[in-house]
Amino acid sequence: MKPLALALVVTCALVACAPRQQNEAPAQPKAVTPNAPASRPGGTPVIKTALNYNIGDVEQCVHLQMTLADESKAANVEVKELTRSNKLINSSTITVSPPFPEHLWVRLFVVLDNKGPEAPVVLRGSVALGEKGEKVIQPFKCVSFLRNEIAETKIDIMPHLEGTPESVFVGIKADALLLPAGTDAASVNPDTATASPENMSVLFSNPFVVKFNRAPEAK
Repeated sequence: MKPLALALVVTCALVACAPRQQNEAPAQPKAVTPNAPASRPGGTPVIKTALNYNIGDVEQCVHLQMTLADESKAANVEVKELTRSNKLINSSTITVSPPFPEHLWVRLFVVLDNKGPEAPVVLRGSVALGEKGEKVIQPFKCVSFLRNEIAETKIDIMPHLEGTPESVFVGIKADALLLPAGTDAASVNPDTATASPENMSVLFSNPFVVKFNRAPEAK
């Protein structure tokens, strides 16, 4: 190595190993600029509705349930239900044998599990007959708020049937609206409440099927 090059290498090594002067100010951390809020098309900021919650949490934590009401349970009414490990109903099948009752009450209820949102959720829809909801028989509206809350109502489906069909499908379909955090649930009118599109979804109840077991005709 040439003498000049060797001298430069030695000089750089000595500078790198030299101790920091006591009066030298320590390096300051770089200033961090907070990220600007995300925007929708058009430049409108996305405002978080409830801390750590979004409409996906509503879809996972709010459950529309249907089961046979206690007052319609009888020896000629058989109930078969498939449930999940958390006791939520997956499906309910009711088989009714003669004599057919004058009333058949169905319990409709909403369950919020313990991971539910801490902001009001408006449910606005209907109870209908038919797998595609062909015949609406009753509106379904409520405002759910507290965790582990159960909001319920009942409906008699017999007056809405034409005679006694072989079977009938009953279900709830409801729009779900997640309202802003801090909204007073008592002040919410489910008929007029609104939410931005990203805070809306559609929920369905478990399938509820009633079968009428006709007696065989006498030969």
